[in-house]
Amino acid sequence: MASPSIRPHMLVADEQGNIYDHPDFLLLCRRGEEWSLPRPDELMPLPEESELFLLPGRRAVGLNPETGETEVMEDWAVAAFAAPAHTLTAHPVYMTDEGAPMLPLFAYGAVGFANGRFYVCAKKVDEDVRQVFKGISRGKIDRSARKIIEDFPDNRLMQHIMQNCTLRYGCPAAKNLSLGRYEAPLPTSRTCNARCIGCISQQEEGSKICATPQCRLTFTPTPEEVVEIKDGKRKVYQRKVFPGYVMVKMIMNDKTWYVVRNTRGVTGFVGPGSKPIPLSDEEVTAMA
Repeated sequence: MASPSIRPHMLVADEQGNIYDHPDFLLLCRRGEEWSLPRPDELMPLPEESELFLLPGRRAVGLNPETGETEVMEDWAVAAFAAPAHTLTAHPVYMTDEGAPMLPLFAYGAVGFANGRFYVCAKKVDEDVRQVFKGISRGKIDRSARKIIEDFPDNRLMQHIMQNCTLRYGCPAAKNLSLGRYEAPLPTSRTCNARCIGCISQQEEGSKICATPQCRLTFTPTPEEVVEIKDGKRKVYQRKVFPGYVMVKMIMNDKTWYVVRNTRGVTGFVGPGSKPIPLSDEEVTAMA
């Protein structure tokens, strides 16, 4: 908890992404429809490994302590994404421009600056250290991830997690996986049917979300790839896929059908009736 005398100043961001503390105006926070100064018992120093976001299309609002009036800035509002194990208690105050883009579904906390440091409206709710990386350099994490990339060249899932989740996004769970500690959820699906508003994963063309920073899988992991990650050891698998079957990409007509049927060693097409049924694009992709 911060000292009762702490009165953080508001933060603003310009269009180039530079973040500044306002020299005069104080931080306001929002709880539902209510705007107020933050309570002393909800302010805490911004935890390590938190991030700051600018909010495009949303004008920062602060309190003028001399007049007691709120002031709308020309600059963008700023929010904090608190490190894991912390729960936000208030959101930033802003005025939304007409046509402002939809924000991705992150957690946006009210954040200000005082006495040379950032303060956020949040509380620590979990003492577990599994997502704390204090004392572990980014270089060590990167080296561990690149070693795994080298050790598992044929495991597409391991490559995806290390190259994207660890090295690009800095996901705490993926960093733990690279360090060989604790557990990590594994992505296994290329699509999602939930259609959450503000989803941070890549969306269809034309999405209204201003940023979708995380890519999706372009393949379906095999059971062997998943198990290999679980055990953390390279394995050599011998597996027959569709034993005895040959996949043929062809233009189907009476002539080509006759040629294939009369090829030595071919007993016939798979499928009911006298004519084969082509595989769908989804079925072909699933076999990749």
